[in-house]
Amino acid sequence: MGRQRVIDDAGFWRSVQISVRSQEDKATLLYLLTSPFSNIVGVYQIVPHVAAAEMGWTSEQLFPVLARLSDASLIDYDENSCSVWVKIWWDHNSARMAVGPSLRAKTYDQIGQIVGQWQQAYIADFVARLPTKDDLRASIARELSQAMNTVSTPCPYPEDRGASNTTSNGISISTTTPTPPGVQEAASLEFPKLDETELAELRTRIELFPHSIRQDVLDEIEGKRRAGRLKGAVALCSHLQKDPAAFVLVDGRAVQRERADRQAMVRREAEFGSQIDGALLAMSDDELRQCKARLPKRLAEKLTARRERLQYADSQE
Repeated sequence: MGRQRVIDDAGFWRSVQISVRSQEDKATLLYLLTSPFSNIVGVYQIVPHVAAAEMGWTSEQLFPVLARLSDASLIDYDENSCSVWVKIWWDHNSARMAVGPSLRAKTYDQIGQIVGQWQQAYIADFVARLPTKDDLRASIARELSQAMNTVSTPCPYPEDRGASNTTSNGISISTTTPTPPGVQEAASLEFPKLDETELAELRTRIELFPHSIRQDVLDEIEGKRRAGRLKGAVALCSHLQKDPAAFVLVDGRAVQRERADRQAMVRREAEFGSQIDGALLAMSDDELRQCKARLPKRLAEKLTARRERLQYADSQE
């Protein structure tokens, strides 16, 4: 027998936040609240084409809906891990029951698996949903803080693009000097547009935050700067540092969406470039001549040079 999910009917259909959403948005929210992929804590991975099929859609129909719901702060969706955070989960499920004796260990385990950029914000929201009586909220906050400090969260390592030597058997030996972890991570962060003095101070202070929220904090600062609400980056950083667990991304969401769009564009351009290179290599000399005849001279010369480089690289493999 499958699990039974309970929805607060009035809390869903008569919610001001949900009543203004489209039928597709409402259907997707209902699906995410009752999905077979779902777990105790409301943050879980989905298989997009399976989720879409279960609603009678295609992945291409589902992704725009997820984006709209994310913009409305009803969910968060991480494309890299296909993880979804259903932000109205605790409007329909009991946070107190999730930390009951039979479920607490599993709840903590699932919170520990939440993608890094969401974890602190999720914990802050979850703890706030717990009742204050009997010291439950304070004790759970302490336990979660201790548990998360001992959980090792996976983190992608930057690709080594340094020079390397290749042996005759195809084994690549890197000749770069290892970069210290702190320096390597700082280099991978995107900092807000500030004057040099403030930026130098911010580079130092950001290291005092947990690794999982450093980029979020920087994005929040940049978001407030763009919105004209930044009174001082260092001052805001100091304020957030007092209670990192309570940090919630607000103005920085637009910054992160812009970065995601930029990265998606880079991926698309790389894929398009790959397709062009493949077509160039597959062309016969006669086909290339016909193609060049229809192009401006300078572009035709670049096309020829590109094909020669590709052919040379192909011959060396």
